[in-house]
Amino acid sequence: MLPKKTQEESILWIIGDGDERSYLVNQAKQLDIKNIKFWGQVQNKQLPDFYAATTVFVAPSVIDSNGDTEGQGVILLEAMASNTPIIATTVGGIPEVITNGETSLLIPPNNAGELSNSIQQVFNNKEQVSKLITNAQYKVESMYSWESISQQFISTFNNTINIKKENTHRDGFSTTVNRNKKAKKILTILAKSLVAPVKNKLILDIGTGSGDIASYIGKHNTVVSVDISDCRKNKKNFYFSRCNESLPFKLESFDVVISNHVIEHVQNQELHIKEIKRVLKKGGTLYLATPNRLWPFEVHYKLCFLHYLPHKLFLKVLKSARVYKEDINLLTLNDLETLLKKSSLISFSGKIIKSPSAYLMNTPPWLEKILNIIPIQILELTTFLHPTFIFIYRNIR
Repeated sequence: MLPKKTQEESILWIIGDGDERSYLVNQAKQLDIKNIKFWGQVQNKQLPDFYAATTVFVAPSVIDSNGDTEGQGVILLEAMASNTPIIATTVGGIPEVITNGETSLLIPPNNAGELSNSIQQVFNNKEQVSKLITNAQYKVESMYSWESISQQFISTFNNTINIKKENTHRDGFSTTVNRNKKAKKILTILAKSLVAPVKNKLILDIGTGSGDIASYIGKHNTVVSVDISDCRKNKKNFYFSRCNESLPFKLESFDVVISNHVIEHVQNQELHIKEIKRVLKKGGTLYLATPNRLWPFEVHYKLCFLHYLPHKLFLKVLKSARVYKEDINLLTLNDLETLLKKSSLISFSGKIIKSPSAYLMNTPPWLEKILNIIPIQILELTTFLHPTFIFIYRNIR
């Protein structure tokens, strides 16, 4: 039970009506509980005011004797949209809507002790409550608003048509090697670009793969990760959604978008960039990395020079040689500058070549000393020849 001091300083509001109301009213009288208010049935349009006026919203749902329980829990979405911290139980569809410790607190059903502890936790930990409210509001706005839902329908229709037309994306080149190190590298580049640590940002990660990169970045940020298929081995610290190039999010949703070695795999590269620009906030940042088509060694198929052939002929040769796994459409510097405004692009590949250890690259000390000597101006002028392009793009509308 709640400590006596907490009981004395709190008022319990019970909203709704039903067969149990008279029993609960009588029980409150018998126990001499005065700080309780039974509001009965209220109109839907009044609910936001009730949610907003409370310190915590509690939905202690149970499974009844007939096996019935809570479905999706629309009341939870309403509370999330009202900036109210939530405590709910792990029954029915509730865990599909809220995530314990990220957007709300989840407890087992029929457990008064856990409920009491969670209420105390909300009362005593303002920092955690602030994080729960921020994450919950973002989730409900980005995934359950009418604009977002309509965009999800559009994305589903477009992706279904594209998949039926030609399913060219496969898992042939998925990798789980050194993913945490790559996440640290991405964060290092973003931090240098933003001139600040990458924390408390709303981030979209395109191309989930194993989930390790999204999970690592999600430790200090709110991360949504998308992919055409679900190959996750790590599901911690981020939300996941399946989609193709069409993104199921509303306009200007994210502070940062990460497209790390993804654009060469997508069918429609123009749509990929167009959708990134659409969901990126004004002044937001895109991290984009992709192999250079002009580099002699093609990293996916591990072949030299063959990718210099026209794209269709390159794929035809791969299929004839029975080494084809999926379509790869590599880009040149000019291709990227056409897709993205050249004036808004900042290349980091030259900076990484000059100072590899500063970007967590494993380079022999003797080689790094040589690279340190090369003037950065020369490295920037030869960006079109770098093996991998790494760009930061600022969304200036």
